[in-house]
Parts: sequence; C-alpha cells; structure tokens
Amino acid sequence: MSKSEKAKLTCTKCKSIEKTENQDAVPTDLLTLMDPPDYSIQQMLNSMEKRITNLFTTQMKALTQTLSEVEAGMSFINEKFEEHKQQVEAVEKKQNENSILISELMKQNQVLQEKMELIQEEVVQLQQRSRIQNIEIAGYPETKNENLIEILENVAAQIGITTFNPNSVNVIHRVNTRNSKCRPIIVNFYSRQVRYYWISQGRKNNGFSTTTISPNLPQSKIYVGEHLCPANKILPRGEWSVQWSLTGVKCFPKMSYLLV
Repeated sequence: MSKSEKAKLTCTKCKSIEKTENQDAVPTDLLTLMDPPDYSIQQMLNSMEKRITNLFTTQMKALTQTLSEVEAGMSFINEKFEEHKQQVEAVEKKQNENSILISELMKQNQVLQEKMELIQEEVVQLQQRSRIQNIEIAGYPETKNENLIEILENVAAQIGITTFNPNSVNVIHRVNTRNSKCRPIIVNFYSRQVRYYWISQGRKNNGFSTTTISPNLPQSKIYVGEHLCPANKILPRGEWSVQWSLTGVKCFPKMSYLLV
C-alpha cells in the first residue's frame, strides 16, 4: 500500500469525530448574509434619507403652493372687504348728510306751517268780517218765482220783529251749497244794529216750522243766525272755542286747523 493510500485511511473513531465537526460548521455564504459589512448599512441609510428628503421636498412644495393659493384668496377677500367697507362708510356719510338736511327741512317746514296757520287765521277773520252785516236764514223751502222780501217779512213776524223795514235791506239772495237741497237765504243789511237785532231775535225763536207761515209750504225747520264763512262752519268739536256776541261769532283755536 502506498503512502498516499495510507494517508487517506482513517479510523472509525476519527471519521465519527470529523463528521460531527463538519455538521457543526456554518457555511461561509450564510455568515456573509448574517453579518453584512458596514458599507451595505450606510448605503441603505443613504437611500432611505434620499427618499425621505425627496418625499419631504414634494410635500413641502405642495404645501407651499396651497399656502400661496390661500394667501391669494385671503388677499382677494381683504380687497373685497375694504371695498365693501368704503361703500358702507360712503352710505353712512350720505345718510348723515341726509339726516341733517331732513332736520333742517323739518325746521323750515315748521316755520312755514306756523306762518301758514297765521295767514289762514287772518283770512278766516277777513272772510268773517266781510259778513259782519249779514244774516243767514236756513231751512226755508225754495219755490218758483218766490219773493225774498216777502219771505223775510214772514220770518220777521215769526221771530218777533214787528218793525221790519224792507229799506233796511241792502242785498238779499240765495246761495248755493254743497250738501243742502234747500239753498239758504243771505241778507245784507245797511246797518249793523239791525243785523244784531235780527240775530238776537233769531236765537230766541229759532227752529220754528214752515207750517206756522203757510200750510202750503213743505214741512221744515227754519233757523236765523250768523252768516259764517266756510272755515267757521266746519269747526271740529273740541278743537275750537266758539263765543257768540252781538258783534258776531268769535272762534278761538285750541289747535291748528285747515282752511277749506
């Protein structure tokens, strides 16, 4: 047996020990995987850092763009707000000016109204004074071809005037009215004293019936009194104090009235 063949020969015990040692041994490739060199970890860290940086950069760009859009929107809203604020301030300023103007106009209107009331009062007084020698006979039925002097004589007899003189009458006529179907008779005397006497007697005997004059006349009540101007005829109750005297009716306003 040669030396080489002898060298290959191994006893059974040695073979068992060698086999056990071979089973416990770890392959070189597996050791490499289990314990990688340091440069592989660094590469992984660098790669992860690069990815994180890229992701952060992308997100920041998107966030920056969104913030820019929000800022643009806020700027637009601020501009509109300032524009609206200016418009509101302009309206408020105009309203204040109008309020001042209205206040001045109201003061002027009050002054004009007071002047107008004084003028109306003077007009009423003048109108009433122009009737100072007149009397009015209301309720006497109107007939065709009537003689007003004869009617006046009949009325004089009914109110107790026995000394009636037709020559004391300056003018006598009927006047149109809005609501009355029986037009009143207006008598203008030459003398105020005669007129005062007629008014005094009329107040004592007013409201007598036409049948006391003639049964042929329509039934009606006859009244003799002041010839009032239109304003004094429509005095509202409670707003005027009316005093009667031989010189005529005197009206004292408790509040303003309208001349119609």
